[in-house]
Amino acid sequence: MTRLASLLLALFTAGSAAAQAPSLQDVAGKLVNQGGATTIYVAREFLMMDPRHPKVEAVAVRDGRFIAVGTLKDVQAAAGKEARVDRTFEGKVVTAGFVEQHVHRVVACAEFVSQDVHQR
Repeated sequence: MTRLASLLLALFTAGSAAAQAPSLQDVAGKLVNQGGATTIYVAREFLMMDPRHPKVEAVAVRDGRFIAVGTLKDVQAAAGKEARVDRTFEGKVVTAGFVEQHVHRVVACAEFVSQDVHQR
């Protein structure tokens, strides 16, 4: 492994924690710790993985569970007047699922090192 490849590998792996978006655990904790309050989350688009509602703009969550999905107007009507609107995800696309955030940089560096070694 060349010095450049070693340096890049060290920089990518050491800096990966600082460059990450909020973790899935942070978001899940925020959704669960509502204590009975209803929160409506608004996004450019929630990809719901449900053929009946494949894409929606708002979801209402109470006690860590979805209670309504759809347009903001429909979700507000279903959630009630005391529901709080959270615009944390506004302008973003939110999708269901687990996305492992740590391996991508390591794999990219390994590929770089592999190519570097094979080119010599």
